[in-house]
Amino acid sequence: MSKANTLRKEISDVESQLVLLKAKLDAAKGDEFYRCGECNKRTVVSTTSIVYEHRYIEPYSCNGGAYWTFRRYIVLCNKCCEPTHINKDHEMYNFVIDHLSQFFEQLDWHPMQHCDSITLDDLRQIQK
Repeated sequence: MSKANTLRKEISDVESQLVLLKAKLDAAKGDEFYRCGECNKRTVVSTTSIVYEHRYIEPYSCNGGAYWTFRRYIVLCNKCCEPTHINKDHEMYNFVIDHLSQFFEQLDWHPMQHCDSITLDDLRQIQK
């Protein structure tokens, strides 16, 4: 076997190991905790629901608006049932981004009424 083929095989082996390590990392992330801002209790990420809240941009000209855009994440504590609103400037934002695929349930929220925030009753309706 030539030196180039030997190196290709080594690269292939390392890439296979990398795939396995990434899978293990994803599983480990699901076992990590986050602390609820309301009840201050720690909750495992893989048992928690997250909501992607969107907002409607109303039409403002012949060609502008009339679409939905991402607004923020809402993490639902499964201990106190209180939502934590996570905008880009929230201290948990990077944690949520890094753990998105590990949340137990991921829901999309497109409020049909024009409101500034999602209510706890709205969240309970989503979960049903």
